[in-house]
Amino acid sequence: HESARRLQDEIVLELRKLVDKAIPDQHSSIAEGVLKDIFLVEKGLLEQEVQRQWNELKSEVDRSEALRKKHETRLTPALANPNRRGDLEKLKAEEAQRAAALVKALEDAMQKLGTTFIESRERFLKRLVRGFESTIVILDSIPRATHIQSTDDVAVSRVSIKRRMRKSAQAVLAAAGTSSELPARAWDGVPLQEFLVDKKEWGVLVPEEPKEEAASPKAKAKAKPAAGRKGGKTPEPAETKPQIVTHSKPVQSYRSEAHKLFFAARNDAYQLFRAFFEDKVQSTKEACLKIRSSEKIKSMSWESMVNQLLQGGE
Repeated sequence: HESARRLQDEIVLELRKLVDKAIPDQHSSIAEGVLKDIFLVEKGLLEQEVQRQWNELKSEVDRSEALRKKHETRLTPALANPNRRGDLEKLKAEEAQRAAALVKALEDAMQKLGTTFIESRERFLKRLVRGFESTIVILDSIPRATHIQSTDDVAVSRVSIKRRMRKSAQAVLAAAGTSSELPARAWDGVPLQEFLVDKKEWGVLVPEEPKEEAASPKAKAKAKPAAGRKGGKTPEPAETKPQIVTHSKPVQSYRSEAHKLFFAARNDAYQLFRAFFEDKVQSTKEACLKIRSSEKIKSMSWESMVNQLLQGGE
């Protein structure tokens, strides 16, 4: 029994050394692999979807541009003849229809892009919050060296059975996360009200608040109970608007170098996505506005060409 006990204690010491060395070495790779991967995945999904929608819009723009050039080719001096006025009006109607179709296609595309940006932002924040909470739970459940209890201390030859049972019970509590060896810490939540998407700017439909219908003076008097009269109903309290949640809930855990590493990795992933997201939104908006501005200039040019044609035919 003595030799078996000593062998078990030596194994425990080796396990403690292994835990002390192996587990901290994995913290950095876990934080990098889990939290930063959330940024990379969401970045890839957003890029792919925005590119797909942009290609659809670009195809519509190219088709519209080709049709506009055909209309300009058909706008010949012969249409200035009063006898061809019907043909000219038909061509003007076709060009107006083309321009209106492009404007509508651009509005629809911007609405879809805005919705995509909104959904991508919300999805990333949810995944980041859940990812951080999950990694902290896993981190708190990883055994530390002190959680590995020996049946006896190597330096002590014999220990009573009661002491061994007490140490074993302490080991179970420590493994369950109730150990007080690390100071408690509430890690701040993720900001939820930053890099918002302007829904009106992208044409995303914003639900309007229901408007109360104006009641007649008689209806108001009937609805209002008389002061001091028996049976009068107590007025209902005014409804309060829900408060805006600025951050996700803090994560209750402990403070250690490993926890700091995971917290920093979460914040890095947040800042990386925010910078990428804001740049993608701005560049996409500028590209859409460029299409709108270009179409406006071309429409003005078309009107000028028609006016010159009519003035030359007079």
